[in-house]
This record gives sequence, C-alpha cells and structure tokens, in this order.
Amino acid sequence: MNQIEKFEFPSYILGEVIITGILLAILLKIIRRIIVPEISYKGIKQSYPFLEMAVWAIYVFWAINILLKGSVYNILAFAVISVIIIFWLGWFVAGDFIAGIVLRLTEKYQTGQSFTFNDVSGTIIETNNLCLKLRQQDNMTVKIPYRKIIGAVQYKAQADDKTSQHRFDIQVPKQLSLEETQDLIRMTVLLSAGASIKKEPQIFLKKSMEQFWQFEVVIYAVSPEYYQLIERNVRTVEKSGNSDVSVTNPT
Repeated sequence: MNQIEKFEFPSYILGEVIITGILLAILLKIIRRIIVPEISYKGIKQSYPFLEMAVWAIYVFWAINILLKGSVYNILAFAVISVIIIFWLGWFVAGDFIAGIVLRLTEKYQTGQSFTFNDVSGTIIETNNLCLKLRQQDNMTVKIPYRKIIGAVQYKAQADDKTSQHRFDIQVPKQLSLEETQDLIRMTVLLSAGASIKKEPQIFLKKSMEQFWQFEVVIYAVSPEYYQLIERNVRTVEKSGNSDVSVTNPT
C-alpha cells in the first residue's frame, strides 16, 4: 500500500513566505490609504480592490510553489486554489447579475435619468446585466455594479417627471476657463423661460480644440415648445462666449 508522501522544507523558507506576506500587507495598506485617495481618475479607484485581490492571488500561488516545490501536493494545492478562485469569481458575477434582476424589477432605470449614488453622480447612459453606466459632468464614464446599489441610498429622477429633455452640441470660444464656460452655459439655460427648475442642465465636454470647447448640452424644460428658445439662448454663448438670455415665452 502506498504511503502518504512526506515533505519537509527548511524553516527559513517558511520565514521568507511569512515576512513577504507581512510586507505585502503593509505595502497594500499604504497604497489603499495614502495613494489611492489621491488618484483623480475614479475608474482606478473603483478597480483597485480587484487589483489588490489579484496581487494576493499571485502571492498565494507563489507561496504554494515555494513551500510545496517538488511535492505531489504542489499540483493538488494549485488545483484546489484555482477551483476556489473560479468559484468565487463566478459567485461575484452572479451576485451582480441577480442584484440587477432585483433592481430592474423594483426600480425603473432609464437612459437620460440623473442618478446619484454615494459620492458619484451623473446621467445614466447604459443599463446592462451587471451594472449601471453613468456619464459625469467632466465627461468621465463610471460603471456601478448592481450589488453595490442594492440596499444603499440612491437618488434618481422619477420616471414620471413631467419635464422633458433635449440634446444638442455647441462650440464655445476659449475666452473663459472650462469651469467658467460650463457655469455660463448652465446659468444661460436656467435663466431661460421654460427651463426646468427641478433638473439641472447637463454640460459634457466632448472635445477640446485649439480655440474652442465642444460641448454636448442636455436641457430640461417644462414643455417641448421651449426647446428652441432655450437652445437659441445657449447659441449666443456659442457665437460670442457671452450670454444674451431671452426670457420671453415662445411664439
């Protein structure tokens, strides 16, 4: 009868694995608490937990290879850990999928709605099986997994809101800074007759050229008949970089 294989490894190898794990934990903690909060790109912030899990997975495989090198248990350990990771990833994706089904049955998410979740806000541009995709004021896109949304505080425009929506593109001379230009467009819309006071206009930077900003502007009005008036007011910014707001009713 075959005997169970015995294996031994020097104590210094175990010490090397433990010390490496401690140093890795300290390094990742420093990155998570000091470096990641300073990153302006939110996509990196949101993906960092996955990167950290990948680093730990690599460490586990490395530690197994060091401790069980030359042993039949090496292959067995790799197989078991691989199955666990695959199962966990499958459950992770399934969690988003199931949460998405629940949310879409209980909530009415629609493209064009304003949506706020924690410190993230923007306009819904896509809904799929795993996440909501938002476009923010700075034209950045953010994906929010459904499992994070479910059970959390969220704010969105009501689907039965009577205000209507209109989109158009404009090019504005670079006479002011980007933020000042967006504020000028925003105030031009809000001061126009018929503009919604419940929904802020959305101003997305599409392109920065040598002498012009190109924006996509989303305006909300109490009635579609005000679209042309509001757009005409915004077009005055496009021509001169200044605002000439008309507050008269449409004819």
